[in-house]
Amino acid sequence: MTRRLAGWFVIIVLALQTTGCGSSPIQITPYNPALSTALAAYTQAAKSSISPIFTFTPRQPSTSTRTFTPTISLTMTLSQTATLSPSPSATDTPRPVVKLNVMIATCDTGVDLFHNLGEVTNAYVLLQNVGTADATDVQATLQASDEQKPHPDKSYLVQNLPAGDEIPLKLTVDTKEGVATSIKVEVTSAEEVSASASKASCSARIAKEDIINKLGKLFVVRKIIKP
Repeated sequence: MTRRLAGWFVIIVLALQTTGCGSSPIQITPYNPALSTALAAYTQAAKSSISPIFTFTPRQPSTSTRTFTPTISLTMTLSQTATLSPSPSATDTPRPVVKLNVMIATCDTGVDLFHNLGEVTNAYVLLQNVGTADATDVQATLQASDEQKPHPDKSYLVQNLPAGDEIPLKLTVDTKEGVATSIKVEVTSAEEVSASASKASCSARIAKEDIINKLGKLFVVRKIIKP
């Protein structure tokens, strides 16, 4: 079909060109069947051979602006260990304290006519302050298992007993006659320090002079004598 239309188109063109080549022009009558047929065929071919027109619209770049916001995630681990180092300091000075010590060197029995009492028990005691502070109002008291009437010499008060000093004492308590007496010496001080000593039996009638003499002068404060 396309070749046939093209043939007709060539024939028409040649016919028109012959009019300009010195030859007499073709006389076209008002009705020429051949030419009408050719024109109709050309028009039909033109209509049927219309090429489609494609319109290309370029895509405009997007005007939207994409914003990128960086996100930084930080994980921090704080590990802190405090190390305490002892600071140098002066050597602590021990606090002065009172420490009392009491010993019963010997004991015996006798008769106290001066105080109108019968049999009494005597205790020879050595009282010491072996602490580092002076002791005040130190009182030593003799107690007996068979004590009778109060004796004025059953206790003795030492107003001040310096640290490292001692004092020998003689304490007496009224007791029953012919009974094996057990005794105990209680010592207290104003510093609320106490000490005690005891002896199971004091029934000897004769005093042990050698032990008493070793004690030294009674009721006199002195420095502790080491054995």
